[in-house]
Amino acid sequence: VVVLTNSSLEEQLWVGDFCHSHGIKLVVADTRGLFGQLFCDFGDDMVVTDTNGEQPLSAMVSMVTKGCPGEVTCLDEARHGFETGDFVTFTEVEGMEELNGCGPVEIRVLGPYTFSIGDTSGFGDYVRGGIVTQVKMPKHIRFKRLREALAEPEMMVTDFGKAERPPMMHWGWQALHRFIQQHGRPPRPRHQGDAAEVVALTREVAPGAELDEDLLRELAFQATGDLAPVNAFIGGLAAQEVMK
Repeated sequence: VVVLTNSSLEEQLWVGDFCHSHGIKLVVADTRGLFGQLFCDFGDDMVVTDTNGEQPLSAMVSMVTKGCPGEVTCLDEARHGFETGDFVTFTEVEGMEELNGCGPVEIRVLGPYTFSIGDTSGFGDYVRGGIVTQVKMPKHIRFKRLREALAEPEMMVTDFGKAERPPMMHWGWQALHRFIQQHGRPPRPRHQGDAAEVVALTREVAPGAELDEDLLRELAFQATGDLAPVNAFIGGLAAQEVMK
């Protein structure tokens, strides 16, 4: 795994292309004052064995119908918590014993207490009992190289009250790199002229987009800032991605 910090965009692109073509994982992390960014490229085929890190769900079964698809009803006291596309296995089912021996089956959620499991028309009649348990299935994910992600980013929205900010920052960071490339230094702290130039460069990066100029000016004002708590937070996220 390669981790880049405090690197120019040109270096990030060069290293990003090299890593992607050689099957090397890449994490890019950077902070500027109260602003931070994180980018991950784990290759064309990253296999995730556990998508959420939580314990597998399980529920008690109260009824399984014969049909195509068959419907499973759980006890009314508790919601099953499954999602459409989950895979489950069955144990301790009486009557419809075929379910106990089958491998993980994909489900489609019908309601908080019911879901369908495919064709059960050839199985025995359900009598009673049974426990249904979620099975974590491997998931294949394709990551974009940095060069592609700059043009077509897939951004994590952590605060839906500020959902417009991730794309704004995506453009702002690119403008910041352009400013540093042109001047050999970051914008000066709280310098109005430098901040106005960063806003203008952002317009070049994202022509026609509606910009939050105040936010972009703040990025320019803080571009030389180095705050330990922000470094620790972004660094912690980057380290977590390396561990994955």
